[in-house]
Amino acid sequence: MNKNSLRLIVIIIFFALTLLFRNQCYSAETENSPIIHIDQTEYTFPTVIVGKTLSHTFTVSNQGTADLNIKEITHS
Repeated sequence: MNKNSLRLIVIIIFFALTLLFRNQCYSAETENSPIIHIDQTEYTFPTVIVGKTLSHTFTVSNQGTADLNIKEITHS
């Protein structure tokens, strides 16, 4: 098998996998499922004086058609 034939086979496989993955993503979004959307995923607090309270609000929304159940939230 020459290099051109091998390249053509690799390109065909790549496009086939791309189409397969794209169809799976599309079907998952169109089915009855929750789709989580978070406007801002991280926030760095400024330097703080001991004893001062800081807070920040993250907006989480469901852009899907089914209920979104959040079971756990962690911080780093």
